[in-house]
Amino acid sequence: MYLGQDASGIQVMDQWNSQNRVRRRTIYWHPHCSGLSNDANAFSVIEW
Repeated sequence: MYLGQDASGIQVMDQWNSQNRVRRRTIYWHPHCSGLSNDANAFSVIEW
């Protein structure tokens, strides 16, 4: 779930199988980890 964005990246609520709870995290514009799921430039926001 998209929460917002700033100069460092986008803030989301996310969860995956090995994580038992939903947590807030920043996905950075210039990622520290590899993979598209860690690169804010790979995401789009769709306004409803």
